[in-house]
Amino acid sequence: MTAPSVGDGIASFISRYIHTDPYRASAVELVGSLQEVEVGEKEPEYSNFGFAVLGQAIATAAGISYGDLVHDRIAEPLGMTSTYVPDSAEDLVHGYTASGLPAAPWTLGGAAPAGAIRSTAHDLSIWLRATMDGTAPGAEAAEPREDFDESDRIGWAWFTTTGRSPHVTWHNGGTGGYRSFLGFDPESRQGIIVLADSANSVDDALDLISSAHNASSPAPARSSETGAR
Repeated sequence: MTAPSVGDGIASFISRYIHTDPYRASAVELVGSLQEVEVGEKEPEYSNFGFAVLGQAIATAAGISYGDLVHDRIAEPLGMTSTYVPDSAEDLVHGYTASGLPAAPWTLGGAAPAGAIRSTAHDLSIWLRATMDGTAPGAEAAEPREDFDESDRIGWAWFTTTGRSPHVTWHNGGTGGYRSFLGFDPESRQGIIVLADSANSVDDALDLISSAHNASSPAPARSSETGAR
């Protein structure tokens, strides 16, 4: 995790009250902040910062912007015509906070790889099917690699439940005015996609395709701070 500057801290604090995008650093500033990162013990951990840096690093290696990377490597090959990374918040519709107040759209600046992608349920259904059959770019990322906690294993960002039947591979996310959830059972090839223009959680959608071994166990409460909208 980065050690934010005083200015970043103030901006993030204020954004919580006026419901605006707290991510203000450019890609250059994001990568530069790696100098302030303290490396701890090696263990599975989900990190928006880590995925933001990874996305920018891949884009740099490809010699294009992150938005163009998503278009060229994922959206265009799969025919996802409504999926893109916005350059600015101009013309983007706003969502709503959990209490129903308007929330400005987030584009995340340099942290865009952590969840600035805009998409639709139709486009995500294309990606979901391609991920399940292994033809989507990076589909192998869904394979669990390490135990994450008592209820999930983790792949490259994807989580796979261990305490539900059937097991479900899933990811969720959200910004100040949106929430999302996508999950699927690799065996039955049954999946679910929920996109909402509200900051209220939609994780209970998991219960529509999987049941907890313990009936009192809730759907995953874990959430990356950002996610596709």
